[in-house]
Amino acid sequence: MPIDNVYVFYGLWSIAIVLIVVNVWLLVRLSRIKGFENLSHQVDNILRDLEDVKWRVESLESEEEKDFYYSKVVRYDAFQDAKGRQSGSMLVLNRKGTGFIITIINSRDRSATFLKEVVEFKPIQALSPEEQVLLNEARKT
Repeated sequence: MPIDNVYVFYGLWSIAIVLIVVNVWLLVRLSRIKGFENLSHQVDNILRDLEDVKWRVESLESEEEKDFYYSKVVRYDAFQDAKGRQSGSMLVLNRKGTGFIITIINSRDRSATFLKEVVEFKPIQALSPEEQVLLNEARKT
C-alpha cells in the first residue's frame, strides 16, 4: 500500500510545528535565566578580544624576525706575546642574518675595539680569521 503524498506533507508540517513550539518554549526558559540578555554582548566582547589577541600575535611574529636570536663569543690570543686569551669577538644576529660583530684586541701596551656590520650573513667590512669563523658557524645554524 503506497503512502500518499498528502500524508507525507501533513506529517512534515506536524513535525515543523512541534519543533517551533519546542523552540519557543526553550527561548522562554532561556529568557528567565539571569543574564541571558547580556549573553550576546558577552560573546561579541569575547570575539573582539580574540581578534585583538590574534592581531597582537601576528605583530609579535613579524617583530620576531628583527629580534636577535643568535650570539656567540670566541676568545683568543691576538698577539704571540699576549697570553691568556684576552682578546675576543662577539657575533650577534637576527633570523635574517643581520647584526654586528664586536672585536676587542688587547696587547700589553694597548687595546682596540672594532664594530663591524653584517647584513644577511655578509660582512660590510673585511673580517679577521676569527670573525670569519664566527660568521661561518652562524650560517650553518
